[in-house]
Amino acid sequence: MHTISYLSRIKKGVDNDALNELFSITKSNNDRYNVTGTLLFSEGFFFQILEGQRDVLKSLFHTIQHDARHEDILIIKNQLTTKRLFKDYRTGFSVLQSKEEIMNLKKYIDHSQLTSTNSTYITSILEPFLL
Repeated sequence: MHTISYLSRIKKGVDNDALNELFSITKSNNDRYNVTGTLLFSEGFFFQILEGQRDVLKSLFHTIQHDARHEDILIIKNQLTTKRLFKDYRTGFSVLQSKEEIMNLKKYIDHSQLTSTNSTYITSILEPFLL
C-alpha cells in the first residue's frame, strides 16, 4: 500500500466546466483503479490524498504533474503506508465536514514523518479546507 498527497494551485483561466470535468474524471479513474483518498478544492488550491498500489499511484501522479490545470505542485507525502485512512470512500470532490474526516486528515499529516515545523506549516496551509 502506498500514499501520495500534494497541494497545487489551479492555473488561471480554468473555469467551472473544466473543474467539474476534472472531478468527474478523478472519481471515475479512482474507482476503476481502487484508489481511495480525498480531493479538496478551496480558494484556488487543490489538496489531494491518494491511497492505493504504488505503481498505480506513480502513474496517476505523473499524469497529475503534467495536467495543464495544475501548477506549483507541492508533494506533502509520497511513501509506503500500512493502511488506508480513507478506505470507506472513494476520492471525490469534497469539503471535510465531519469530526471524523478532519481527524483522519490530522492523523494523515501527523503520520507523514514531517518535522514538527513542516507539519505545523502544512496544517496551516490546509486550514481553508477544514471549514
